[in-house]
Amino acid sequence: MAWERILKTQKVFVLREQRGGPLSVIDDIVGVFSSEEAMDKWLIKEYGKYSSMETDEEILEEIFQTYDFLVDKAEMKG
Repeated sequence: MAWERILKTQKVFVLREQRGGPLSVIDDIVGVFSSEEAMDKWLIKEYGKYSSMETDEEILEEIFQTYDFLVDKAEMKG
């Protein structure tokens, strides 16, 4: 039996933050999440505490405007 058949592929969302200037960009992985909903809940819990926005969508928009977060979709085997 081949390993590819044993190992399952799982799609994940990788949240990363870009910092630095135009000559040296540092890319830090903030977290890896099994779903977009799980990532959104975590972002609201961690970064939306002091937001003046009322809805989750507004809070998330404010977070992404404040921080240089990028979201990548990736596949992991495990």
